[in-house]
Amino acid sequence: MSNLTDGGWILGDYPLKEWLMTPINDPLIGQEERYNLAHCRTRNVTERASGVLKACFRYLHKTGGSLPYKPDKIIECAIRLHTLAIDQRLPLMEALEPEIGNEQYCAPPVNNNIPATAIRERLIQRF
Repeated sequence: MSNLTDGGWILGDYPLKEWLMTPINDPLIGQEERYNLAHCRTRNVTERASGVLKACFRYLHKTGGSLPYKPDKIIECAIRLHTLAIDQRLPLMEALEPEIGNEQYCAPPVNNNIPATAIRERLIQRF
């Protein structure tokens, strides 16, 4: 897969792929630092949103068991229910603490994926 079906990329802390952008291990001053900052800020927002959903819908959290359905449909339903709860001004549950291991996402493993590195370099030029 060279990119996502609808375009764009996923942000993560796993080895760099053409569709998965990771932070730079030792960023240079300037664009690389700004890219890493934007990456981390965006990841923080999505991690918090994930934590809120996991708190409201325990079956999304690994301690809550599982349901015999495709994860994408379950997550979509949880997001729709959460949006409805916000629209109805229902009280929301507190977000869960980040799962162990998430603090390491700003130091991903070194990756020699040349096509993915070229894509990330083009993105960095926007910063």
